[in-house]
Amino acid sequence: MGIPINPKEYIKTTQRVLSSKTNIFETFPLCVKNIIEQKLWEKVEDKNGNYFKSFEALCKHPLWHGLELSIDDLLMYLKNAPDVKSMVIGELEALKDQKDNEAGPGRGKKKQGSNTTMFSKTEDKPKQSRGTTYLSKRLKRDNPELFSKVASGELSAHRAAVLAGIKKPMLQVRADDLQAALDKLLKYYSKSDIAAAIENIQ
Repeated sequence: MGIPINPKEYIKTTQRVLSSKTNIFETFPLCVKNIIEQKLWEKVEDKNGNYFKSFEALCKHPLWHGLELSIDDLLMYLKNAPDVKSMVIGELEALKDQKDNEAGPGRGKKKQGSNTTMFSKTEDKPKQSRGTTYLSKRLKRDNPELFSKVASGELSAHRAAVLAGIKKPMLQVRADDLQAALDKLLKYYSKSDIAAAIENIQ
């Protein structure tokens, strides 16, 4: 953790770095690193007076409250800072996990407005987000090879965490084609497991 930072002033500094483009590939990664490490988005307000709920929200929010920066541009500016890029990817994956958790636990939960049903081999998804401090540090400590692939952009932090056994894989099946769904499930579950699950349906 770095030294204490005035959140609002630091966001303004980051905005100036983006606006000037001077030494942006050297200066901007440091700004992003400090914003993530100190979770500054939780301490500054958007144009509606609400605190930002995620790093991604801060990036996409228009000036002069947010950074008005697309994720593609953000990652492009971090091309010379793979460690910071990995931190950003971790935050994005953590946000995705959080949204999945908020959708509710349980197998076979259909995503609203979608023909895709999500299945997981775990009974419940963990409530805590697996963000930067968890994914990046865990991969770097326990599986340096996978961590290097995340840092280089070869793998996403989520995929690397699955390969390392840190996270459980998710399986997507079509909700409008039962046979196709069963065929795909049979690649991961035995017939007896599926039959037992059907027996438990009330």
